[in-house]
Amino acid sequence: MERLRLNNNPFFLYLKERFGLSLPNNLEVYETENKVFIYTKELNYENVERVERRGLLAATKSKTYKPTTNFLQVFGELALKHVVFLSKEQSYAFAKGESLPIETEWRGYVVVLSEDSRALGCGLAKDGQLINQVAKSRRLRY
Repeated sequence: MERLRLNNNPFFLYLKERFGLSLPNNLEVYETENKVFIYTKELNYENVERVERRGLLAATKSKTYKPTTNFLQVFGELALKHVVFLSKEQSYAFAKGESLPIETEWRGYVVVLSEDSRALGCGLAKDGQLINQVAKSRRLRY
């Protein structure tokens, strides 16, 4: 397992550049070919025979990183850039999985927060739309 220092890690640099987000110093980053996990330095996986998952799945990666809903619900409130605030009604619609019209020139992944700064998850800003990126299993069903 290769541990990467946060300040040299491509995922960390992406978070800093895209969202102005700095993670706490007590975190380690572990990357596979297409996933990024974070966990506290206090966890020592070196003496463990079998590990199901190394901490929190923070992002998937292909052409770029896509932050997970779980990651953004923990750290999204720390974001300073590319943040979309939704009203109570918009937040409810987003939680149900709806895409919403937005007025922004941004393109790409954004942090979606409610009007009281609670992190709802990840959205994709594209062509005046906020496209919901929250997994169907995590959406409200009513």
